[in-house]
Amino acid sequence: MMTGPLTYTADVLWKSGTVGLITVGLFFVCLGVALERLLFWSRLWGFRALIGFPGRGGIEHRAGRVEQMVRDGRFEDAGAEARRAANPALRLMGAALEGLRRPEAWHSVRERALVEELGGGVNLGRRFLMTSIQCFGLLGMLGTCKGLYTQLSGFSALAANAGSIHAAMGGMGEAFTTTLVGLSAAVLATLLYVPNEIAVDRFRRQLRLYDHRIRAALLEHAGGHAGTTGRPP
Repeated sequence: MMTGPLTYTADVLWKSGTVGLITVGLFFVCLGVALERLLFWSRLWGFRALIGFPGRGGIEHRAGRVEQMVRDGRFEDAGAEARRAANPALRLMGAALEGLRRPEAWHSVRERALVEELGGGVNLGRRFLMTSIQCFGLLGMLGTCKGLYTQLSGFSALAANAGSIHAAMGGMGEAFTTTLVGLSAAVLATLLYVPNEIAVDRFRRQLRLYDHRIRAALLEHAGGHAGTTGRPP
């Protein structure tokens, strides 16, 4: 039953030549990177992220408690509360709050916590996948040019009675099959790239949201603290 598709695929790869084989090899590397990204985000978000977005009700309630603790100056308690959240962005904010001693040091503490918790994990593989998509199109064009050159050389040999029509038309087959392989790899790699971009965008938006809310709570804490400790006129 699978003899037809397998034979067709093998024939296409054979006709695509060296450029086609390079394209297929690069695609399997992209597939490995995409699978690694899938595992990374599943570990970060939890299994529920693979089947849908987790409910926001419990997260918002916990985030509200974290904000109130920050307003009260209970940074360690706020960090411990945020650490128990299902949302990874809020958990990372909790890691920063646990190490916060002075409200004005929030930016540096947050950046250090992000590096310690994630490093370059969020952006890992993105540039490779994006560059590979561009390379697939270029490899397809390269194979097309190579095939057309082979065909023109075959026609020249045929005109000089030194070649056959089969050899002359072989270049056209290589041109089309290499283009097919390159464009197919580009489309499939794009389908692998888009989910990772969605996850990165979602994570960054939520990170900005909770960062803004904690900053506002820190400002309220600083304002209230200054009001209670300031000297009377």
